[in-house]
Amino acid sequence: MFHAQYRAVLAFAARRIDAATAEDVASEVMSVAWRRLDDVPAGPDARWWLFACTHRLLANRIRSAQRQHALVTKIRTMRSDRIADAPDLGSPFDDDRVQAAIDALKPEDREALTLVAADCLTHREAALILDIRENTFTVRFQRARRRFREELHKQGITSATLETTAHANGGAS
Repeated sequence: MFHAQYRAVLAFAARRIDAATAEDVASEVMSVAWRRLDDVPAGPDARWWLFACTHRLLANRIRSAQRQHALVTKIRTMRSDRIADAPDLGSPFDDDRVQAAIDALKPEDREALTLVAADCLTHREAALILDIRENTFTVRFQRARRRFREELHKQGITSATLETTAHANGGAS
C-alpha cells in the first residue's frame, strides 16, 4: 500500500500546503494507516480512505495553527502596554562570559529563561505558550535559574558583577 499510494497522498497534500509540510503529513498518514491497517479498505478504495485521513490531518494542523496564532495575538495584546513602556535597560549579556554561561545551558533552560527575561512574560503566559501547567513552568524556570547561576559561577561571575554591569548600563538590579 505504501509504494502504491504514498505519491498520490503526497500530491494530494502538496496541492493544499507547502512541500515540506506535505511530506510530513503524507508520512503521518502512512503511519496512521499502518496502525489502523484493519480499517483501511482493500484495493482502490484504500486511496480514498488515505485521502480522507490526509484531509483530517490537514484540518487538524490548520486548527492548531489558528489556535496558536490566536494565543500569540492575545499575549501580544496583553503585553503590548508593558513592553511599550519598558525602558531600555541595557544588557549585562554584552559580557562574553555571560554569553558562554547561557550557551552552556540546555535548550529547555535557555527557553525558560528567555521567555521570562527577554520576552517579559509571566510564568502563566510562558506556560500557555509551552502548553504546560503554570506550576510546571515555575519549577522548570527555577531549575534553569539555578543552573544558570552555576554556569555563571564557573565563568567567574558573581551576582555582584551582574548588578554592577546592569547599573553601568542604566538598569536596576
